[in-house]
This record gives sequence, C-alpha cells and structure tokens, in this order.
Amino acid sequence: DELLDSNNAEFIIGQMRRCFYSRDLFGIQDPLKKELYFFGRRDLIQELVNKHNNDENAGIFGLRKTGKTSIIYGVIRTLDRKKSFALLVDCQTLHLQSWNMALRKIIWDIVNNLQLKQQSFRQRLSLYSNESEAAIAFETDLKEILTISKKDILLIFDEIENITFDTSISQTWKSGESFIKFWQVVRSFGQHNNTKRHFSYLIAGTNPRCIEVPSIDRV
Repeated sequence: DELLDSNNAEFIIGQMRRCFYSRDLFGIQDPLKKELYFFGRRDLIQELVNKHNNDENAGIFGLRKTGKTSIIYGVIRTLDRKKSFALLVDCQTLHLQSWNMALRKIIWDIVNNLQLKQQSFRQRLSLYSNESEAAIAFETDLKEILTISKKDILLIFDEIENITFDTSISQTWKSGESFIKFWQVVRSFGQHNNTKRHFSYLIAGTNPRCIEVPSIDRV
C-alpha cells in the first residue's frame, strides 16, 4: 500500500532499506573478487586491458586500501571473458626464491592453471637451477605455452616492492642483483616475442621506486 500511495522516491527508497538491507560500498575492507559490488573504475580496467592487447606493459601504484587489488581482479575477470589468461604473481612470497627459480615458479603456475600437459615442461625444470640456462628455458617454455594454449598471457606482479631493490627484505633482491637479472629475462621475451599471441605484464604496489630510478647499482 505504501508503494502504491506514495509518490516520494526518497520515502520508497528508505522503506526498501528498512525492510531489506543496505550496504556501504565504501565500507568493504577486503579486495572485491566478484563483480557483484564492484563499481566505478571500469574505464581504468578497460585501459589496462587495452594496453595488454597492444603488447604494452602497465603499472598501478597507490596507498593501501585504495582498491588496487580489486582493480587487478577486475582485469583478470575481463581477460577471462576475452579468452585470455592472467596470472596473479604474489611478490610477498616470490622474493623467497632466487631470480631463476622465481622464473620457474611462474612457468609452473601458468602450466598448472591452464591445465596443460606437463611432460615437456617437467623435463626442463632442472634447467632453471643453472642461471646461464634459466633464461633460455623460460623463453622456450613461454613460447610453447603461448602456442599450445592459444591464449594471450598477462603476468600481474602484486606487491612489487617485495622484489624491488632497496625495499625487499631478501638480500639478493634488495641489492638489485636478482631484480636486474629477473627483469632482463622477462623484458627480453616481451620485446622479442615472435609468437602470434600477446604477452605483457602489469606491476602493482605501494612504492613505485622500481620504475623511478634511472640505474640500479650502476646498471
């Protein structure tokens, strides 16, 4: 009766809130992994997706609790609908690996998530133990993944400061040695990717130092 008798929109909305419930979308503390309560910033998500489709790399930096991770999950959902694949790499644990074993972990996570046959990749796992062979193994594996899966791949490095020189708590990353070698391999593949699939990476974190200084330990 109230709905039929009232022409006051605010009154109707108030009654809906009272009889059902209302949610403060700004009061959600954890990252939003589903579309249900996500709103705004869709233009930013589309911009990041378009960068990937153009083989461009990107970065998101901001204070904690400003929605970076929710945006990352939005990018992953969008790419999934486009039959592309995005791997979320948590640098909070990646820094525990040496740079060459970090490359191996990324490859193995991609293989498992895409549910690819593991035999040929498993045969090359031991190569990553040798620094001089790790770069070749990574390039070979990634080319094979892109070709077999027929998917574009986006690597998303979250909490990037954990593998950044000066800010990492692991000494080899903190000194810059592992950081330089790791990114030389990843960037080299991105620049010389001769497959028909798109490959790029997105870095995210609170500290943009990794892209703000011109040299690391004179490199």
